[in-house]
Amino acid sequence: MLKHLAVNIAFGILLVGWAVVGMPWYWLLPLFAVHGGILFFWSYFIQLNFFVKAHCRGADTDKAVALTFDDGPDATFTPMLLDVLKKHNAKATFFLIGKNIAGSEGLVQRMVDEGHTVGNHSYNHAFWFDLYPAKRVLEELKLTDETIKKVIGKKPLLFRPPYGVTNPPIAKAVKRGRYEVIGWNVRSLDTMAKTEVELAQRVFPKCEKGNIFLFHDTSEKTVKVIDQLLEKLTKDGLRAVTVDELLDIKAYEID
Repeated sequence: MLKHLAVNIAFGILLVGWAVVGMPWYWLLPLFAVHGGILFFWSYFIQLNFFVKAHCRGADTDKAVALTFDDGPDATFTPMLLDVLKKHNAKATFFLIGKNIAGSEGLVQRMVDEGHTVGNHSYNHAFWFDLYPAKRVLEELKLTDETIKKVIGKKPLLFRPPYGVTNPPIAKAVKRGRYEVIGWNVRSLDTMAKTEVELAQRVFPKCEKGNIFLFHDTSEKTVKVIDQLLEKLTKDGLRAVTVDELLDIKAYEID
């Protein structure tokens, strides 16, 4: 991305200036510290589009929002969530961890049959995923693609990086795999919220058209709050649609 390139160019210019002026070597220490700090800090904010372009909000021309769920499928809570979505005639997007699909193929097929979209969330969701080289990142993404395709017959084009972290290797893998990166502008923090009330208080004020919500289909607390949230969206005249519909982009590559 241009932001990353601009920072590196500025850093290079400062290095040239240091060499021309002949300043002491220890002046490089704060320069490298600032450069490294910028790269590290900005890698954790997908909305900045620093390393890769990410879709983090839809247009506000339509009265719709997108509910997205990471880390599934979960054998216990994903069926409950699908029941709630069906109850409200709402659509959502599920970013699946490849290794979680084994034994839950029926859930993945049900998602698609009921009008939801599934995307790629890596195969292992490893803690060190953002430290992998581009080749290994792409291998994980392709393995998840293949796992999903075996179930639904279509390769996903939507990718959400684990933890929302982006960096040069991930950017390179995304470009090679021709993925659309999906971020968010409303982070529910549902994995950290201690109660349903706390979670509801965080997300209910954010019911504005065009917003992309980040949830996880891994707890009963989230399922119950989604039930309440969908009631509120209906009262507010808003629809819950898949993220590809909200953004008007393709969700799958079909052979």
